[in-house]
Amino acid sequence: LPKRIGLPTYPFARDRYWVEPIVQPLVKPSARQPVQSKAELPARAAVVAKEPVSLQYFEETWQAQELGPVRADEAVVGKVLCVLRQSGEQDEFKRVLAQHMPSAQIVFQAQEDVRGDAAACARVMQEQGALEALLWIEGEQGEGEGDDSSTWLLALLQALSTAGVACKRVLLAVQSQTPQAQAWHEAWIGVERSLRQTLPLTRLSVHIQAAEGATVSPDDWAQRLAAELQAGEASSLWQEGRRHVSRVRRL
Repeated sequence: LPKRIGLPTYPFARDRYWVEPIVQPLVKPSARQPVQSKAELPARAAVVAKEPVSLQYFEETWQAQELGPVRADEAVVGKVLCVLRQSGEQDEFKRVLAQHMPSAQIVFQAQEDVRGDAAACARVMQEQGALEALLWIEGEQGEGEGDDSSTWLLALLQALSTAGVACKRVLLAVQSQTPQAQAWHEAWIGVERSLRQTLPLTRLSVHIQAAEGATVSPDDWAQRLAAELQAGEASSLWQEGRRHVSRVRRL
């Protein structure tokens, strides 16, 4: 049997978004409080009772879509914060990103500085100020390695909210070494859906290099991420040299 792996939860799992039922105490009828007849009950109850209930089914699919040329209005202008797991690749990433986003201010932060500590993340966000984009760049990951990364990532997203720092785009980039790791990283798309409730002005996307037994060089990886940042807001999967985007299809 395949090894069980955990899936990432919502960014702020302590919060609840369920509507609690309203329980009204039973009151015995008296002369001062006459009993309501059915005709006198609120009309809203009758309307709610008549509303049709239907189930809706959908699925997430990957659809092939090539990257088009970058339009002038899509060019990145502003500060781009890159959080790298492998700090030794910083110079190469900076060179390539600056080449493809000449109007952007590229700054770097080591993941060790924000490792799962919400307070440390908030301090980093306040020091950086308003961001055009945040690139969270992971190295190669195998099965089970995503647990630690998700803790750091969710702390950073929470810090964006608590520090009140404006950030238009958040890109999560990772190279999956195994199909199990790829399934974990695809589950991050659920964070994209729930983040809209907490940071409505921030758009998050996930960009995955599929497990193919070959490693993408830092130069090619940085070039792809620069293109993705300027291409739109859809999550993408690179597999067998082709780009696919995430789409929701109703069944």
